[in-house]
Amino acid sequence: MKYSGKMYQVNVPKSRDPFVNTHVIPAGVDPKTGLERFWTSSYNANAGSTGVLTDEWGNAQIIKFGKPYYGFYSSVYTEDNILWLCGVMDKVCSFNPDTGEFHRYDTGANGSLVFAGMPYDPATKRVFTAVSTPPVSEGMVFDTATKETVRIYKGQWSHKYLSNSFPNGDGTYTVVLHTPGVGFYRWDPKTCDVTLMQSFSPDDEISGGSLMIDNKFYVSERGWYDPIQNIFAEGVKPEEEATWLAYDEANKIVYGGISQSSDCTLVKWDISTGKVTKLYTIKNCYPDMVAFTKNFTAIAINLYGYFYRINLSERCMEACSRLETDEYGHTDCIMRVDEKTLMGTPFITQRFWTVDLETGKGFDCGRVAAAGGQVNLTWNMDGMVYMACYTSGELAKYDPKLPVFYPENPYVVVHPPKPAMRPVAKANDSENLYYTCDNEYGMPGCMIIKYNTKNNRSEFVKDVLPGQQIRSMFYDPEQNVLVGGSTAEGDCGSYMPEVFETFFSIIDPVTLSVVKTTKAPDGTYYARVIGLLGNQKALVRHEGQTNVWNYGNDTFEILELPEFSSDKMTRFVPTNKPGLYVILNNTDLELWNLSEKKKVITLAQDVPPCRIIVDQDHIHLHNGNQITILDHALKGLL
Repeated sequence: MKYSGKMYQVNVPKSRDPFVNTHVIPAGVDPKTGLERFWTSSYNANAGSTGVLTDEWGNAQIIKFGKPYYGFYSSVYTEDNILWLCGVMDKVCSFNPDTGEFHRYDTGANGSLVFAGMPYDPATKRVFTAVSTPPVSEGMVFDTATKETVRIYKGQWSHKYLSNSFPNGDGTYTVVLHTPGVGFYRWDPKTCDVTLMQSFSPDDEISGGSLMIDNKFYVSERGWYDPIQNIFAEGVKPEEEATWLAYDEANKIVYGGISQSSDCTLVKWDISTGKVTKLYTIKNCYPDMVAFTKNFTAIAINLYGYFYRINLSERCMEACSRLETDEYGHTDCIMRVDEKTLMGTPFITQRFWTVDLETGKGFDCGRVAAAGGQVNLTWNMDGMVYMACYTSGELAKYDPKLPVFYPENPYVVVHPPKPAMRPVAKANDSENLYYTCDNEYGMPGCMIIKYNTKNNRSEFVKDVLPGQQIRSMFYDPEQNVLVGGSTAEGDCGSYMPEVFETFFSIIDPVTLSVVKTTKAPDGTYYARVIGLLGNQKALVRHEGQTNVWNYGNDTFEILELPEFSSDKMTRFVPTNKPGLYVILNNTDLELWNLSEKKKVITLAQDVPPCRIIVDQDHIHLHNGNQITILDHALKGLL
């Protein structure tokens, strides 16, 4: 690449690989020591999944699966000492924990993400999975003996995400699917029939675990579910709800976990009295990350790859170890903190890292907020860093001048109400930052949040544009308005309306109310605002076309540029000055004034394939684990 200015090249630092959405499960015994073994794996969309096979004292084997195996949310251990792993439905994999032998079997099914809860039937040696493929759902039965797909389902049920399963005791299984609400489906592995047995609305708090006691499954708030008769039966309920995980039949005790912020408190439930006793809290952990030995010692591998062994009778920790699971994560946000520091946020870790640009040395700085997920949006305002986080829309503040010490630095300054979930669009003026959060899975709409960095005040408006998720948003300083673009789908396609309409909108930053909407042309899935042009105009994307929206007179105009019409221009990245865009023209990186339809300057040549980020007057070129910083490339041009 040819660039005449100052340039830094740094590597993305390794951070703790996230063990998220994947259950810790028993995996037989170690053939050499006789100790019980357990299995889990991470999700990493950059380097591939990391598997952990550990004994009950934390002596672990680390397996690097590499690309394209980004994660295996569903896993089962079978009677023939094989772990069957499924992360996307078009692939089912087998792993022998004794020999390390690994095989992949292509299924011919849809390649969408499979969540935890895949049931395995020893009699037929079949597994069942289900995935969301908007606007419908699909599923598959795979035979682990013949290594072949038995059946593929399309559009046969309304719920979208696999979350749990348990045997019914008669050769069939109850499969729990989520969104919208919860559905209990009966799967017959012999006939492959799938039948809806119970359906619960999104307002019902339905959870439980996968624990059967006397052929009944306890469902929180509802009671004891008999899957054979398909009824809820009377029985003792716990005085406090939890995810119930293991049953000590001799002592009539059920063990489970309660999620408290980012931690898991282990509890026991005396099913003869209903009394629930808190036993021990594991940090950065969720109930599904806990399993139990045969003598009911708790084994956990938490979100950040720390092993715990908890003696429940003594309420103490017998062992803890930091597993060697650092990895290069998929980087979401990249931003300059100051003249010598770059920061980034790895996907689904809720962490951030920094790199010293002079030395190239980087550090994993740890956690940002309590919620699961990751940092989706960042701002640098007056030397302070702000980060908006999925899964609850929190806004965290970080002072780079102070030592990193979560939850004191960074710390959360705004925690919006439900149903705010994923931050998706951002803007700012000189004092305020604005962001939208789409609503929880299965819901349309979004919430807009405003935070004043000077007086520490926050405001929010729920469902700011009813039925629409505002995914792009910019502040127009000339008109003092926010300019947004939206889609009608819910997060990740978890909600799809019968009539699909999308809009461009104008939002009053004072009242946070929508003061104008313009319907995008029919066939537009996402009405996207790419950036502003000045004079009440915005560069927009709709119906597969890039055009100009004049929100002053509410008309659409053709973007007339010879280079654009011949498909030479492939990237349009707005700067903080309306009208000025960094554009990739073939392999040249150029600054254009699109308001005047002319090139300002060629910034760099022979630019390799990469992600282009404009950050104040810097430009970052990101490709995999490497980031090239064109230092002050736009200085004096904005």
